[in-house]
Order: sequence, then structure tokens, then C-alpha cells
Amino acid sequence: MDLISRKCARELGLSRYYTGKPCKHGHVSERLVINGSCCECSRLKSKRDYHDNREHALQQQKKYRNSEKFEKVKRERIRRDKLANPDKYERKERIEEDRRRRKKAMEEGSTTYTSTRRCKHGHDPIRFTGDGKCVECNKISCSKYRKQMHNSHVNDYNKHLFRINNPPNYHVTQYFQHLYHLNSIAESEAISRGENKFTSFTQCPNCSGMVRYVTCRSCVECSHQFSKSDRKKEYDKAYNEENAELLSIKRKAYYEANREKRLKVSKEWVKNNADKSRAIKRNYKHRRRLKEKSGVPTNELFEWEQEQDKVCFYCRIECDDAYHVDHVVPLSKGGPHELFNLRISCPTCNVRKSAKDPLGFCAERGLDHCVNELIDIIETIGDKEENDNQHLL
Repeated sequence: MDLISRKCARELGLSRYYTGKPCKHGHVSERLVINGSCCECSRLKSKRDYHDNREHALQQQKKYRNSEKFEKVKRERIRRDKLANPDKYERKERIEEDRRRRKKAMEEGSTTYTSTRRCKHGHDPIRFTGDGKCVECNKISCSKYRKQMHNSHVNDYNKHLFRINNPPNYHVTQYFQHLYHLNSIAESEAISRGENKFTSFTQCPNCSGMVRYVTCRSCVECSHQFSKSDRKKEYDKAYNEENAELLSIKRKAYYEANREKRLKVSKEWVKNNADKSRAIKRNYKHRRRLKEKSGVPTNELFEWEQEQDKVCFYCRIECDDAYHVDHVVPLSKGGPHELFNLRISCPTCNVRKSAKDPLGFCAERGLDHCVNELIDIIETIGDKEENDNQHLL
């Protein structure tokens, strides 16, 4: 804000001036030229007086609005606004004139009236008194509607002629309806028996198969062929890579919710596939022995076991002679058969941990005291793998 004295402001015809100096109440604001009072003090005083005498102030305002002085000020304000914005008031006058003409036409019983402006399409300014819409636009829209209705009636008539000239084969239609009814019965019977497949009465157009799924009615043979295709394998691989964490969480949650059921299913599979189960176990033991041969020797392992305290690394319970030697990072997860990856564990913790990730197992059981040591072991394994790779290069 520019500094200006009271004298200069009076000479320039201004109502306020600013010196930059505070008033007696500490306000640094503009002052009135007429009496030199602080504008901020005046504002606060008027606000305080209004709230202290609100009823009296409202009466004074009402009295002022009803006075001739207020009407004169209002007329002057409108006059200045008209000079500043002529288009705005011209539009208002046109709208008022339109309203008067429309009202007069309605009183005379006329269906149309002449407006002061054309429509947005530039037609003659003749409008309906009912809704104020353009008469010419209404004629154009009605002609378009009549043409559409005529075309639809022609199409309907042509369809009617086609049906008359080409009557449907009643026996064929009845035959297909009967097949659909039989398929529905076979599907409902399969659902009642708790089965997920049913034998259809119609062949698949692709493979001529008759067996279909209950849930989606798709052909079983076609579904099997698609599941074995390269396209499905590529899609599954990409999906599993993108949603690895989500799928892992879902599998764990499902297993926890259906643990007994899954154990029962796995036992039944082992019983029904004894040869395959033995081959899997044999292969696992063979790979485990190969890793153990390349790791710590048996005599060093025996000395290490004798030196260690027989206390479980995870739950801190004394094991005495009933202890297991646990691989912290499982061999199946790439963990080495070395002393730094071995810890004494009680049978319960070792069986529960199995081939799980050690950090995930400790998080599930709330074993926070093991975390730092586990991180050190994992970092050691990573450093060793890097060194091995460098030697190979």
C-alpha cells in the first residue's frame, strides 16, 4: 500500500489515506480523510454496536430500505450498472417482453405468439404459448419422427411377410425343446448327487463329447484340451508371476481353513498313488543327500552337536536328548548344509516349521527374539552365493 498524507488525499479527492503509522489502539491501516479516524477501529466499533443493539440496528435497516433515499440510491446504482453492462439489461428487457407477449396470447386464446428473438437454429420467432418452443423446430422434429415410424412399420410388415412365407418346422422346434428339457433334468440330478459333471443329450460341436460341467455347461474334453494348450500355460505363468504374493496368502488362508480336509485328501492320494508317492520321496531324499554330501562333514557335525546346548533355537525350551538338527533356511529353499545354517530345535518346532520360510514362521509364532540372527544367516548365505558365482566366472 502506497504512503499518502491526508492533505494530498484531500487534494486528489480520495476518501482515505495511509501513513503507515499505528493508531492509538495499535492498528496499522487506512484512515478516513473526513475525520482522520482509523478504518479498522471504525469497523470494529460498528460491528460491536451492531451486536450490542441488534434489534435497533435491524429496525433502522428496515426503515432505511423503505425510505426514498434508498430508492434513489438503488435507481442510481441500476443506472450506472446499465451504462457499464448494456447487453445484460437488454437481454433482461427482451425476456420480460417475451413473457408479456406470451401471457397476452394465452389470455386471447391463441396457440402461438411472436417472440423478440429467433431460436438457436435461426428460424422465424414464432413460438407456442404452451411451452415457448419454436414452431418451425417442432415441424422438423415431427417429420423426422413420422419417417422413423414409417420405416419401423415397413420393417415389421416385412418380418410378418417372412414369417408367413417361411413357417417354422414345428417338429424340429419341439425336438430341440425336448433335448433342452432332458439336459436340465440330467443337470439337476447331478447337482442333487453332489457331482460336478453330467452326461448331456447333445454332442459338443467341436469334439462330439457328451460330458459337461454342471457349473458352466462347458464340454469337459474341450476344457481339458484348452488347459493343456501353450496359450493357457503362458497365461497361467504370467498371472502367477504378477500375483505371487496374493496367491500365496490365499493358499495359506485356504489351508488353515480346510486343514483336516486337505490332510485327508493328501492321504487318500498317497494311498491311491503309492508308486508315484514313493518316487517323489526317493527323488527328494536323493537330492537332499547330494546337498548334504557337498556340505559339512559328518565328524564336524557330530562335534558341533556335542558342543551345542540342547535348547530349542525357536521356543527356548530344553530338549535334552530329544532334539532335531534343523536347517534354518530349508534345503528345498536353497539353504546349504553348513554349520552356520544349522540350529538345535525341539521336534515340535522343527515339524511345524518344515520347509517354511524362517522369517515367516517366526512371524506366525511371534518369535521376535530369533529375527536378527535369522537375518544374519540369510545375509551370509547371500554373500556365499555371490562369491561362488564370481569363482565360476
